[in-house]
Amino acid sequence: ETETASGHAEAAAYLGWSTGSDAAPVEYGKALKEKYGATFGYTYIGGFIGSISWIAWFSYLMVWWAETIGHDLGISDMVLGITFLAAGTSVPDLLSSVIVARSGKGDMAVSSSIGSNIFDATFGLPLPWFFWSLANGGQAIHVKAKGMGTSVLLLVGMLICVIASIWGLGYV
Repeated sequence: ETETASGHAEAAAYLGWSTGSDAAPVEYGKALKEKYGATFGYTYIGGFIGSISWIAWFSYLMVWWAETIGHDLGISDMVLGITFLAAGTSVPDLLSSVIVARSGKGDMAVSSSIGSNIFDATFGLPLPWFFWSLANGGQAIHVKAKGMGTSVLLLVGMLICVIASIWGLGYV
């Protein structure tokens, strides 16, 4: 076994990967900082930017593959977006909410599920459009989305209900 391979095996064991445990990205950042010291002073910032970059790349690939498969099978983009892509992006939220709720933090699980939808509606949708508009000289983007207003109103209504219930139950 070479020194490099030994180093990778040692790092993997250090992060818990060889034992099959789930090493969270935060633990990965802590492990790098602990192992390499001050040279990784911005590990969290770099880890966050790297994570967002990977998410963006895999999101692009996921949509591209769904469109390709849909085209080959004769399934419309609308059906694929509403069913497969929406369900596929909601599964991580579901799993994290279940894990948090089982640890006795039900309010955190509810906040996470609603917060992720609010984040998606306020940043996930408009931010790419904003950057596209900047890259194209401020040109407006005409979005053809029937029901977008209804969806946003439902989301705002849900948010109001959650805030009212939190306030009404005395959590504030």
